Amino acid sequence: MSHSNLNSTTENKPKLLDQVRFALQTKHYSIRTEQSYLSWIKRFILFHRKRHPREEAKAVLSQLSGVKWIMAMFLYGAGLRLMECLRLRVKDIDFEYNQVIVRDGKGEKDRETMLPQIVNKPMQKHLAQVKKLHEKDLKDGYGMVYLPYALGRKSGLCSL
Repeated sequence: MSHSNLNSTTENKPKLLDQVRFALQTKHYSIRTEQSYLSWIKRFILFHRKRHPREEAKAVLSQLSGVKWIMAMFLYGAGLRLMECLRLRVKDIDFEYNQVIVRDGKGEKDRETMLPQIVNKPMQKHLAQVKKLHEKDLKDGYGMVYLPYALGRKSGLCSL
């Protein structure tokens, strides 16, 4: 490819902020949310002296392992907010369709997002380990859970 063809290819590609603006408008975000996101993105870009953040993200992720790495990949790769990640349940992850269901997210809405392919096998391995630990706990008699008085009475788990 000649130098002039390379320039015309990059000239036709929308700028980052235009891409973000288009994505937010496509998802029907409010104008105030769009303005806020664009403002923070501009600040981030200027703070990093217009260097691409991909090198920084890789550097951070390379320092993590285990559950912390999995969580960071959900934040970075699936776009989850911290509390959304912390509230994930096993049933919210669909390995077959490679998606994550975020329940009661921002605006008290449910949404679906992609399950990063790189997280698929480590997450399945982690869940298998947690399941074994849970089964051992049950076997050792640690399967009981405290229920508040009224809830326990309602479910018939406590006698009066």
